[in-house]
Amino acid sequence: MYINCFDRDRGFGKFTVNYQSGLYVIADTNNSDVVRLITSSGLPNACEFRHRLAWGPPRDPKLAEALRHWASLVEDGTWSVDSNGVCADHEWFTTNTHVAKVPPCLD
Repeated sequence: MYINCFDRDRGFGKFTVNYQSGLYVIADTNNSDVVRLITSSGLPNACEFRHRLAWGPPRDPKLAEALRHWASLVEDGTWSVDSNGVCADHEWFTTNTHVAKVPPCLD
């Protein structure tokens, strides 16, 4: 469902660099360090919070929150690591969207 909106007039594809997948910092006046991950399939919501935030308006995760979650995926064995880094490819985010989403941090 979200992949279809990638190329629409206001789709996230317009805000990528040469329609490349990656982690993008979003220019937000309230949270200057929020990020959005665009997967290689065009999925723009793989790096959102799993649940709505109870303590404020909806927002994308901050860079530190996304990196903290990704570190936990390495620590709990979800992602394996070798001498080249994480072994999972970009397709992992599309096929494991629920796990890829960032759990809200309450601390």
